[in-house]
Amino acid sequence: MVLFYRLLFLVTFIGHSAFAQSTFTKRHTLDLSKQTLPDLPKSFYIDKVIDSRLVKQSVGEVQLGILNSKASAVFNTPLEQELQQFISFHHPKQENQKPVILRINKLWISENTTLNSETGSTELLVDFIYQQDSIFYKVYSASNITTYQGLDVTKKHEQKIAQALMECMSKFAVQDFEKLLASAEVLAPEQVNATYSKETVVQNYPILQATNFTKGIYQTLDEFRNNAPSFTTGYELKEQVSGRLMPVATTEDGKKKNIKAAWGFTDGNNLFINYGGVYYPLSFADNQLTFIGPPTPAQGTGAIIAGGVMGGMIGGAIAGGLVAATAKPAEYSLDLVTGAILQGGKPVGMNTNDAMLILYRGAKGEKEQAVHILLNGQEHVILPNTFLEMKLSTTDGGTSICPDTEKDKCLNFMPVPGKTYYISSSLAAKSVTDLPELKVEDEATGAYDLRGIKFTQEKANKKASKK
Repeated sequence: MVLFYRLLFLVTFIGHSAFAQSTFTKRHTLDLSKQTLPDLPKSFYIDKVIDSRLVKQSVGEVQLGILNSKASAVFNTPLEQELQQFISFHHPKQENQKPVILRINKLWISENTTLNSETGSTELLVDFIYQQDSIFYKVYSASNITTYQGLDVTKKHEQKIAQALMECMSKFAVQDFEKLLASAEVLAPEQVNATYSKETVVQNYPILQATNFTKGIYQTLDEFRNNAPSFTTGYELKEQVSGRLMPVATTEDGKKKNIKAAWGFTDGNNLFINYGGVYYPLSFADNQLTFIGPPTPAQGTGAIIAGGVMGGMIGGAIAGGLVAATAKPAEYSLDLVTGAILQGGKPVGMNTNDAMLILYRGAKGEKEQAVHILLNGQEHVILPNTFLEMKLSTTDGGTSICPDTEKDKCLNFMPVPGKTYYISSSLAAKSVTDLPELKVEDEATGAYDLRGIKFTQEKANKKASKK
């Protein structure tokens, strides 16, 4: 809750541990029982819910009370059970429906506080999987990113989660199931229950593998990713006064009409994306799709520039959110998984500042050999009396830090924007193994240890320089 009193007090909050949302001393329980799911076409029912999230301890963080105390957002029951019960109550199994598995890859709520309001965000990323005999097919993927404002957005999260589920299920419900099944990705049983990996998903998109683009207009993000525009005839590309291309269709009465609401188009050689009613050319850079667009949306609008649900239109999400047209154009990129438009790798309109990780190792009582740490799958080597300092993304599925390849001993958490995490790595001289022990340190301990390491390093450097 945001109050004017916060301007009158300087408050230091230390009511939670170093490990963010999973170990806050306060917990906020979400309840979907008062929410609803409107009717859907009765072609399928959710037979099972699978939680493939990396971070399973909670579904986000909220701020409570006049001091905005951080609290971990949780359900009373495990996520699979909570969502299965909620969906089945509103959409029970009926005859002649296909059983579908709903796999949750990401569900995360967050809040960002300003002086006079709060902005809440809900992110949902799901797969729809169909089992035929002993074969699993990933037939469709959907996502929803929503922001909302108010004096106390904590009260809105249940409603937004329900709406996000409904958006994703609605998009799937109107698809041609047999067509989806014919082109679906086949999954091995172990893949069905595997932890979600964004990198693996993106690599499989045909648009990134294509040497030639199929000419046409993309009505949805799905069509774009699959290099399969649904509108391939009955239009032409015309250059506007601004020099930009616009797809133009001929109506039945022979009139020309600009197609302003498509997702994008391609002329066979170049790709174009619709951003606020204007089509901008996309470029490939460092395995990303980027474009130079209008000035950055004004802060505090809460607008998410995204396709919303996979297959959804971008539309006019930036209406009223742009600074003056004379401002310098901005560089954006496209998140192929969610459809979100990113700036600096972060969805526009969300509090997505990076977190900071200090991973360190002291020297006292340590073996001399190096230890190997896997940070989100990337190997790092740490010697005694050294440290690593790096930024952590707060928009991905979470951070995983493992001692070598021991995945059952990993520290998995969702980084909080602006927070610094201190994690010590230790391989005691008396240890009978070569696996380091990872420990989350509080800020005071971590900062103290880090100063000691830096002091020792500076002292050794001075001594070496004299020689």
